[in-house]
Amino acid sequence: MGSFVTEGIVIGARRYAEADRLIVIFTRDRGKLSAIAKSARKPRSKLRGGTEAFVRANFEFAEGKTLSIVRHAEVISAGLKLRDDWKLLQLAGHISEIAKKLSEEHVPDEEFYELIANAIEKVGEGDIEAVQIFKAKTLEHMGIFPEIGRCMKCGTSKSSGIVHLDLTRDGFLCADCAADTQVYHPVSMKVLHLLRTLYETGSVPDEFSDDDREKADEVMTLLLQGFIQAPFKTWRGAKKYLTNKQTKNPR
Repeated sequence: MGSFVTEGIVIGARRYAEADRLIVIFTRDRGKLSAIAKSARKPRSKLRGGTEAFVRANFEFAEGKTLSIVRHAEVISAGLKLRDDWKLLQLAGHISEIAKKLSEEHVPDEEFYELIANAIEKVGEGDIEAVQIFKAKTLEHMGIFPEIGRCMKCGTSKSSGIVHLDLTRDGFLCADCAADTQVYHPVSMKVLHLLRTLYETGSVPDEFSDDDREKADEVMTLLLQGFIQAPFKTWRGAKKYLTNKQTKNPR
């Protein structure tokens, strides 16, 4: 049985058998992989803290017939604050689900690894904007960042007003083309400019309201869901915490 060592972050963890833990890890140089952490749920297990959700560590694995087996986990970041704050837990869970659904087993993607790890770390520091920045950068990384300012059908340029989101083209249509193709999902050009700002600057200037941020998040989420042809189960729980409107911790 061979073995290997790699850095990774746990993006999924659940109970398995009597005391084991089944984890999904996105690694720096091997992409996403699933592994068994034997006896990790026992109180005195050396793997207990290193195989929980959102932990970033240097992992040693033994190669199994179907799943890898975790031998050792040297923790780099434990993500403890995420588990103590319901709001941050929901946001980190949303990032993890996006990472799981947009990645394939054993397909290396170091750039995506850095996006995932950085976003979860920032959320752990209380930076809620990190979620939307992650989504914007993920859209660009996956090659589906929407065309901004130009109708995907007729090419008409537009810098203000309302356009319509077209998920089949990963972009937007002017009002006339939207009517012709029976697409109705109105979005303001201001929201589209916010998408570009999130990607280019990694911040949300004061000129954009909470309503702008909510709409931008909806657009990015719909584009990502359209790409994988499946919904994100965590979006409902996370989206109410993505602006400053919700400030109280429900616990």
